[in-house]
Amino acid sequence: MKVRLLTAAALIAIATVMHAQVRLETGGGEAHFDRLPSSALTSLSGMLDTRLGLAHLELSGIEQDHLAIGNAGAFHAALHATAAPGAWRIEAGPVIDGGRDIGSRFASTYAGDVGIERDIGPVTVGSNLRAGVAQIGAQHSAWQQPALHAGWQVGPFRLDAAWNAIVLRDSTLKANDVLIAGETRPDTLYNHDVRNIQEMSIRGSWGWRPLALNAAVGHRYGLRAIPETWWSAGGALHLTPMISLVAQTGRQESNVLLDLRGGVYTTLGLRLEMPHAHPVHDDADNGQRALILHDAPGLVRLSFLLPVGVQRAVLAGDLTNWEPIALEPGTDGRWSIHLADRPGTWRLNIRTDGADWQPPPGLPSRADEFGRRVGLLVLE
Repeated sequence: MKVRLLTAAALIAIATVMHAQVRLETGGGEAHFDRLPSSALTSLSGMLDTRLGLAHLELSGIEQDHLAIGNAGAFHAALHATAAPGAWRIEAGPVIDGGRDIGSRFASTYAGDVGIERDIGPVTVGSNLRAGVAQIGAQHSAWQQPALHAGWQVGPFRLDAAWNAIVLRDSTLKANDVLIAGETRPDTLYNHDVRNIQEMSIRGSWGWRPLALNAAVGHRYGLRAIPETWWSAGGALHLTPMISLVAQTGRQESNVLLDLRGGVYTTLGLRLEMPHAHPVHDDADNGQRALILHDAPGLVRLSFLLPVGVQRAVLAGDLTNWEPIALEPGTDGRWSIHLADRPGTWRLNIRTDGADWQPPPGLPSRADEFGRRVGLLVLE
């Protein structure tokens, strides 16, 4: 417990210094993982996401305590350089993953990753390629993972579909929860086998304050791989802008590269989420980039200072049922819109001249369930 508290405190401290978005979640429930008896389960997970200029840093991890059986855990770290030529978004950089299953040795992967995506109306399409080396004890395996994904947003509902393949080159092969064992032979660099594993998945989410729901289903198959279907369903009830009650159930997929077993679980817990607060800075006219004005009963006027040369700007968010509404330009370079003055914390984004949806300038933001940034409007 002491280690968990220190980890949580460290994440919050880093988030404060780096103006990062951070999420901490703890829960308890019951689990029945493959080749293990049912057990009570407690977990602590954390995520940190921040952008430093053209760099994008992601850190995440989870620790699971299967009471009276043992501990398991995994972590993920990625540092990407970003670019946005035209309507495209490109990220490339190193990725490190690691983990240890109950009663197993620590395993890790080291890879390079490059991805590209763009928005076409309400649809987002993209692809990425990741390649590296997996290490489990003394065993080293080269692998690569191409992937395609597409997402569709309509109002508060979002649907995502993805396909990926794992091409794994083993020098030593063994049976586990994912792979079918090959014939026994010496471990040499020139005597290896190749496994091609495919996976398809569909994810959906719906959010309307104070409730957010999510569900996912996926299937894995391939050459000499054990077929596997996994699924999840859950929701979050926002008690305050920072604290949510979360529930989740499903079958966790096994991890091919880190040799982590899958299993069925049900948990209930609390989530602490700190939004990424962008500093509000002064511009040439000494005005703030975002103004929240109460100049009409029952309405709030949002005024944003947008870049010079913008021809058209629209806003969509919780208060518009995620329907785009045009902002009106002013003579001072500001763009304004009137919305219902309803107390709470509301998500919203802005799009200018058909470009990507972005958090409004001058407002805090955070990552949504799909890792995309969304602005936060706090009305009191």
